[in-house]
Amino acid sequence: MTSLYEDVKKIILSYDDPQNILQDVINHGCISGVISEMTNYTDTLKFYKKHTKEISDLAVDLGGPGTLNGFDNSDPLCLETPNQNLLAWLGFEEICFQLEGEI
Repeated sequence: MTSLYEDVKKIILSYDDPQNILQDVINHGCISGVISEMTNYTDTLKFYKKHTKEISDLAVDLGGPGTLNGFDNSDPLCLETPNQNLLAWLGFEEICFQLEGEI
């Protein structure tokens, strides 16, 4: 398991009803605010910086970050906060899809 996978799983399992939380993320995404650890830029940027390589690999596998809705193409290296936040959410949400059958 990757550290990204393990960190997302740990966060999901920290909630009282992890199955419902997982489904909320899968159905509505991190933008919904259901995951308190993924609502503030301070937290999402820390998460992104910790898992940059793994998240970047996921983004490439999914067609590249430029294909994401809301991606600022004027920041292709993801140096700015909005794109890093978007990629943090992408990484978290994609791992939630992987966890769906496990939790």
